[in-house]
Amino acid sequence: MTLIFHIFIAVTSVLTATCALLLPSRDKINVSLVMAVSTLLSGTYLIVSTGASLISACVTGIIYTSIVVVLIALANKRLEAQKVKIKD
Repeated sequence: MTLIFHIFIAVTSVLTATCALLLPSRDKINVSLVMAVSTLLSGTYLIVSTGASLISACVTGIIYTSIVVVLIALANKRLEAQKVKIKD
């Protein structure tokens, strides 16, 4: 059950970060961050509780985290650019 939850959160996290990139808002970015942290925590729990291969999990975790961090950073950049346009 934890594995299904972990996969669901990870996929939803990527979709939420993508949505935040396309239509940036502070709430979407915050939700993306919370979901990314939740994915990392549930992945850590899965490794500890099942004794899964640490190397495989870490490589997958690094790839996932890199993708989500880039999406969130770009969404944040777009949101700040929108705020600058509104002030002008």
